Amino acid sequence: MHFHQPAYNQLVHGRKRWLLTPPRHAVFSMRPAHEWVAERLPALVAQNAAIFRCEQRAGDMLMLPDLWGHLTFNVETSVGYAQEFGY
Repeated sequence: MHFHQPAYNQLVHGRKRWLLTPPRHAVFSMRPAHEWVAERLPALVAQNAAIFRCEQRAGDMLMLPDLWGHLTFNVETSVGYAQEFGY
C-alpha cells in the first residue's frame, strides 16, 4: 500500500486487481502487497474503512486521485504504464 500525487495507470496487456482507500485510510508501506493484505486489511475492514476493489483489464485506464492509497496484484502477466501529475 502506498500513495502519491494524482496519476493515471494504463494497462496495455493482462489483468490487474486494485485495492484502493481514500486518503484518510492511506498508509505508505514497504511490505509486499500480499503481506499487507494479510496483516493490515482485516483491521481496516473491522473499522468499516472505505475500501474499494476493482479489476483492470487490457485497454482500461485507472485514474488515481491525489493521495489515495492503493496496491495491486497482477492476475496475469501484465504490461502497463503510469504517469504521476506534479503539484
